[in-house]
Amino acid sequence: MCLADGTAEGSPAARWLPIAPLHHRCGKHDTMKAVIYLISAIVCMPGLARDEDKAPRPKPAPIPVYSPARAPVATGEVPVGLIVVAFKETAMPNDFSQAMKSLGKIKGISQQEYFKIYSNGIAWPAIHVMPSVGTLYHAPQFYGYYCEYDYWKNPLGWTSLAEGNTRASRLKKEALEFASKTYRGVKPRFICYNYLTTRPETAAKEITAELVALYENRRGGSTGKIRPRTPRQATPKDPARPAFDPWAYYSPGCRWGDPLWPNSSIQINDFSASTFAHELGHALGAPDVYHLGRYQDGIAHDASLLAYGPTANAFSRFYHHAYIKEQNHPTIKTSGTYTLYPRHLDPPGDEALGYLIPSSHPHYLYQVEYIHDENDTVGVGVNREGMLISVVNLGLKSYLGSPDYFYVYRPNDPFFRGLGDTTDCLFGQVHRRTEFNLATEPSSRLPNLLDGGVAFKNIQEHDGTLTFDVVIDRKPITGAAYTNSMLPQIRLDEIQDLQATSFTLNCTIKFRGEPLKTAYGFCWSTHQNPTVNDHTYALAHRECYRGHAINLLPNTTYYVRAFATNGLGVRYSDEEQAVKTLDPRTPPTSIGPLCTDSFSANAYLFSNFSNETEASGGTFIGYSPTCVLAKLIAYHRPAKFSITSADSKTKTAPVNFNNLSWRPGWEDFPMRLEEVRRFFGAIYRQSRQLGLHAPKPDKNFIRNLVQLTGVSGKPVLTAFTADNTQEAVALIRKDLSQSRPVILVFAYDVEGITAPIRWAMIDGINSKGELRVDFPLHTAFGDTKPKSGYHSPAALMFPFYKASIVTSLHY
Repeated sequence: MCLADGTAEGSPAARWLPIAPLHHRCGKHDTMKAVIYLISAIVCMPGLARDEDKAPRPKPAPIPVYSPARAPVATGEVPVGLIVVAFKETAMPNDFSQAMKSLGKIKGISQQEYFKIYSNGIAWPAIHVMPSVGTLYHAPQFYGYYCEYDYWKNPLGWTSLAEGNTRASRLKKEALEFASKTYRGVKPRFICYNYLTTRPETAAKEITAELVALYENRRGGSTGKIRPRTPRQATPKDPARPAFDPWAYYSPGCRWGDPLWPNSSIQINDFSASTFAHELGHALGAPDVYHLGRYQDGIAHDASLLAYGPTANAFSRFYHHAYIKEQNHPTIKTSGTYTLYPRHLDPPGDEALGYLIPSSHPHYLYQVEYIHDENDTVGVGVNREGMLISVVNLGLKSYLGSPDYFYVYRPNDPFFRGLGDTTDCLFGQVHRRTEFNLATEPSSRLPNLLDGGVAFKNIQEHDGTLTFDVVIDRKPITGAAYTNSMLPQIRLDEIQDLQATSFTLNCTIKFRGEPLKTAYGFCWSTHQNPTVNDHTYALAHRECYRGHAINLLPNTTYYVRAFATNGLGVRYSDEEQAVKTLDPRTPPTSIGPLCTDSFSANAYLFSNFSNETEASGGTFIGYSPTCVLAKLIAYHRPAKFSITSADSKTKTAPVNFNNLSWRPGWEDFPMRLEEVRRFFGAIYRQSRQLGLHAPKPDKNFIRNLVQLTGVSGKPVLTAFTADNTQEAVALIRKDLSQSRPVILVFAYDVEGITAPIRWAMIDGINSKGELRVDFPLHTAFGDTKPKSGYHSPAALMFPFYKASIVTSLHY
């Protein structure tokens, strides 16, 4: 399978990319994990240069080429070879032959029958177990050996994608050689690898011993150094801890595999017949129709509703010829009355199961289909009836189902995010929506918010057919208007938390652009019409639309706009707001929260960089300083902040904060995850080297903190106790009023306890005098597990802990 890299055809980076081998597992979310690693190159976000004389002029936008398939990918009976692979720790099913048989059944019928219904008899699989039923290949390694390296849970895995590909390729090659030696059946057209990854609740003694050896001397990150496990003493609140159980920590999540569509090997886990059918659907030519994941940068919700079969709706089936012929999905170019037949039928003639209607914009076509009396084996059942109206984006060249490619109209989703009334997307008399135009809800606007020049009237069901009138009044968009229509669009929303030296900004993405936006955010200046050449706060991630302006002059008027940029240029919000900062002599009763990212509450960062394992117990605690220090540095965004590599004292290139995702996850942009890993990994390593994971702040604590963060102020460590609460809160308020977050550290105040410091951050105070504290995920003080939010000063004084604050942290 080849996947477009997110750019439109004709741009310098636009091309079809060969997909590196990656894992594709059952379920949508596992599929999304695999898709992330299918990208071998993407468009890099341009830096927001502040020294340019003017913003670059938009480049000419590309014109898409529309070329649906003329023949099915596969026809007739398709032999599929099935090879079963077990690993060191695999728990074999009690009835192996019955488990194997389960692969051949889906929804009570055979895979062959299922695909004959779905494909209208065009293609169906014949499964051949290789070398024979009940014979499987035993891999020489743990399953985790083929998974992505995880410092805490899976030290067996690969540390680079190339290494993972090599391991996976070797495994498949050896498994195929094993399966082929004694196999005498029909030569398969496709090979399916069924990985048995189920594990027993309790590991065998030899497995436990091997895992213990790995955990006792696991590698310190990617440095290759051995870090012996240091036994941890019991705390006063938890004097007796269970023995360390490596089996509880061994939880590999696989991130490798093969492309699955079309004409390639298939990989599934265990014996899921529905997953097997889904992957066979890819091999036989059917695409996915759910959204592609976070790397699309702005998509987090369902793309197309009422998709059916393993993968496809009417348009997808037509475009890939899987499995609707071209004459059954014609193009409408003139106004008139048209008839639709149910999309699931095997039409005997030229009955239309879907129509395409060109819009005013060369990238977009409307697509309609009729849902009626569907077989619930491959469809949505008999209780759904009506017309689906969608918009297809030809410009992004991949019809896998993201809203950027294929969007099903639904009410109350004005900016095409896949939100709105997701169960109320059908048109027709029964739904009381018989028209579709610019005045209806949903409206007929295109994703770039322009008028598509097409309207529908008199949408009526007739118990087996559906008719509608289409009115076409297209005014083709060309020239400069066409190029500008490709730029992303953004709206400046409310400005909040106005202070003497800062304020918080909000925005809404109205159109993601083509190519998709690479950065968006805010710009401000003391003159009107600010641009990206002035002061900026850029965002580069999905679903975070808040930022902050800091280091401002008090009692000064600033002009603010939002901006969004892609490879074609920059577009500013129609809204511009004038904001006057406060007079510092009249401080506000409440401040903050100053920080707008989600580092501390982020499960991806916690799992990879910010938690420590209690060596003698079975729990994780969130005391690592990584997220707190990263939040401080990323909040101030020092222009020259750079990080030291793990094995050298030389400095690397500065962190590109404009390219740093503030809400990272496994499915984020690969380039942004790389920046996250570089940033957080360096902070984690250096904080350990500088003793910031020690049990108590020592005499070098402040000096080491300055060395890591690069702050230019002179930080001060102050005790935070019941005796000096008023003085400490006054110091905190003073820093917050100057837009400076405060670090909060907790050390055990019990003799002989060597647990590391707990870390948190104070970034606000309300009118009640409560402090807004940002605790890293899963922070625990004995039995107390505080959550991020507002706390009274007294509530921050936990038994057996000594609290301190670090103030004057600025650049």
